[in-house]
Amino acid sequence: MPEIAREGKFKLRVYARKEHPPPHVHVYFDDRVVRVSLYDLRILDPTEKHIPKELFHVVKKHRPKALAEWKRLNEDRRR
Repeated sequence: MPEIAREGKFKLRVYARKEHPPPHVHVYFDDRVVRVSLYDLRILDPTEKHIPKELFHVVKKHRPKALAEWKRLNEDRRR
């Protein structure tokens, strides 16, 4: 589970699994974790709690690196 970035209270990680949903990152913060789509920055997990606006800025900033890592990990799994 490579850590893509750490910025402020946010830590972004990418996972590789055999049956992986669309490209996304796991964002850890405040003892919570949410999955965010790398295509449209939408939250993939239903949540009732407030999502800080800064989270979306951090994901957007690191999206190119996260998407490249997601593709690398998942292409390796298909071989």
